[in-house]
This record gives sequence, structure tokens and C-alpha cells, in this order.
Amino acid sequence: MKKLILVIIAILIYQFVMSQEIVTDIDGYEYTTVEIGNQTWLKENLRVTRFNDGTPIELVLEHGWGVWDHDPIPRCSYYNFDLFFERTYGKLYNGYVVRSDKNVCPVGWKIPNDYELTELVLQADPNINTDSLLWDNLSYTAQDKLISDVDAEYGGGGTNETGFSWLLAGAITANLQDVSFQNINGFSVLWSTTPAYEYEEDRNWTRYISYGNVARYKTHIGVGSPIRCLKDVNYDSSAQIEEIKIEYTVYPNPVIDQLNVVVDQSSIGKEYIIIDINGKILKQEEIVSQEFQVDMNDFSSGIYLININGKQKRIIKN
Repeated sequence: MKKLILVIIAILIYQFVMSQEIVTDIDGYEYTTVEIGNQTWLKENLRVTRFNDGTPIELVLEHGWGVWDHDPIPRCSYYNFDLFFERTYGKLYNGYVVRSDKNVCPVGWKIPNDYELTELVLQADPNINTDSLLWDNLSYTAQDKLISDVDAEYGGGGTNETGFSWLLAGAITANLQDVSFQNINGFSVLWSTTPAYEYEEDRNWTRYISYGNVARYKTHIGVGSPIRCLKDVNYDSSAQIEEIKIEYTVYPNPVIDQLNVVVDQSSIGKEYIIIDINGKILKQEEIVSQEFQVDMNDFSSGIYLININGKQKRIIKN
């Protein structure tokens, strides 16, 4: 009887694991998913360094996050500029990533809007007053069910009954002089795509969470905060068919001086982009013929990426 019970448990665990969708972003990071009500969410904060068309997001690894709305560049980093935190908490993105007309989430996924974040919180606490979910209307019930059940020292401490696995990832803020890292394991803010224009032009609606609090909050677009992606139920997969067909060849690889590139006819008029391993654009030019050369003489030895219409290949420069 005991053996039978163990077998049944093993089968149930296997079925649960196999039922979870694995989603891969453009950088190759994999995420599992969770269904909460009528929504499907990634169970981890986003880690990608590019929009899903291949356009790089500037990865800041030193004091240079930017001066609030005076420096409107999509940027990302990780807490304390320390890769250790990125592995657990994901990356922190400014609001210019969120407001971009490009999608940072994996294909078929999106950043939620304000209404969709409200729906998430309602699944955890149906008694929330959604008409005024601000600082004076908090929900201990929701925060406990949404926060991950990992140890508090790793950003958790909740019951995670929803399976959302929200981590208290802190934030990045900046002023004219310096960058500050705010209270990891103490709070977190999730971006929505909805601007808070009725209050201030430079803020978006977000959801703030800490121990005891879940609140609707307006966050400045210069702040660095996590992104959690929601499955886009309106996504039309057929719209991607033509772009997926685009192919090209590069040679020689490794390259010493001139990189030869051969593209298909549909790539003419698009751009090729050369990127370093930190996501910095080094060269960007229009494609005017099916065969062309990229001069690599001014590039140092190392690994680079060439991106054409969202498809990228690795280049080794000797």
C-alpha cells in the first residue's frame, strides 16, 4: 500500500511538472508558467537584455543609470550591479523599456496593463476595493498569497498560494549625481504599461508589494523595477510566419578582417546590427544588397553578435 501511494505521488508530481509550459526568451533564458484565474503568468521576473525583435536594451553595469526623464533611454541592470542578485531576482528595467513600442517579453507574451494587474491581485484577495487600490487600501491577504514561499532572505516569506512567486527585488533610483539601490528583500514594484497621465506625465501605474502591503502605485519611469510577463491571449502567431522565414549566412567565422554576409531578398531595406556581449550597439547600417561585407578591422578580439530582423548569430573576431 505504501509503495502504491509513493507511485501515485510520483505520477502526480510528474504530471504537474510536465503540465508547466516552458517559455524561452530571445537571450535563451527559460521560464516556467502558472495559471492564476483566467491569466497565465511567467513565474519569474524577466532577465532578457533585448527586445524580442533583437534591439538591445542598454545594460548598465556602473554608475550611469541615467537622469530620470532627462535621459529617455531603455535601460536594465541588476541590484547593486551584482550578477549574484540577477540570478535570483531577475533584471531591473526602467520605464522607457515599458513605454517602448517594442515588446521586451517573449513572443506571445506582454507586459500587463493596469487592469490586468488588478485582476491578478483580485485572484489573491477578492475583497479588495479596486476603485481606490492605493496606499489607503492595502491587502495583507493578497501579499501573503502572492509573495514566494522561499526564505525571506531571498526575497520571499509568503505562502505563495497563487504560485505567482513574487520576490521582493528592491529598485534602482537615480538623481543628477548618483544611483541608489532601494531595499532588496523589503519591497518590490511590478511595471504596467498604463501611464498615470491623470496625475503626472512621467509615471506609470505599478503594483507595490511588501510584507503586509499590496497597493496600486504610480512609479517614475526613471526607476528600475522588475517586469513580469503575462500571456497575450490576443497574440496572432500567424503574424510571425514571414519574419521567422528570414535566413542569412556569415563567413568566415572566426573572422579576421572582412565578414561576408549573404541574406535573402526580403532582408533588403532592413538593418544589420553588430552588438558586443554587453548589448552595446557598435555598428548599425541598412542592407542594400543580398551580399555585402562588414569591416571588422576596428573590432578587438572577442565575441560579437550580428542581428538581422531579430535573428542573430554569434561572431568570433580573431
